[in-house]
Amino acid sequence: MGDESAERWERTYSQEGRRWGDEPGELARVAVARLREARAGGASDAAARPLRILDVGCGYGRDSVFLARELGAAVVGIDPAAKAIELARELAPVDALLEYRRTVVDDVNDGPYDVVFTANTYHVLRPPARLALTQRLPLLLRAGGLFFLSTLAVGDPEHSGHGEPVVGDADSWLAGDRYLHFSSPESLQREFAELEVERLVRHAFTEPHAGGSAHQHVHWLLVARKE
Repeated sequence: MGDESAERWERTYSQEGRRWGDEPGELARVAVARLREARAGGASDAAARPLRILDVGCGYGRDSVFLARELGAAVVGIDPAAKAIELARELAPVDALLEYRRTVVDDVNDGPYDVVFTANTYHVLRPPARLALTQRLPLLLRAGGLFFLSTLAVGDPEHSGHGEPVVGDADSWLAGDRYLHFSSPESLQREFAELEVERLVRHAFTEPHAGGSAHQHVHWLLVARKE
């Protein structure tokens, strides 16, 4: 995320804390099911070691904790918002292989990872940050590694088309200090063309908000593999 977005999320986490509650999101549940399947069918030496997972835009760590506990994985969660990382470290269970870093994907250089996971982050990234993620993925993933993404879809009932369109940035809208980008199947296939897409589904869900009304959203859930 750029500095502008990081500042906004710094305020959000400081004011609202764990705004989505403690339960994992839908993408984390999809990832656990898919990765259990992969481990069950994997080579004995690979299956014997913990998976290495990079959680990009981990927020306060609700998905990182779920992935670590359910899979016995070694999870590195990254986020540019200091308050998010502070909350994540406070809530990290002592029996999980978790590490949190205040950083961005451009500065992660300890790959390759078995999995890169990013939930509800891609749509808040401006074009340079989205490009940085797509360009870094082949370097961050090992051969055969999996990428999991959830991001807002064009036509999302809560936010799509609200605010002012961003000139030169298709399907992106600015409302006050809130920037959001909305993806189509075609845009995702194009942007992640270096990976083999194995699943791309439209997912409608209700997003809880601590102390506020729930939101109705439509996301794309993407699962892709590095060949």
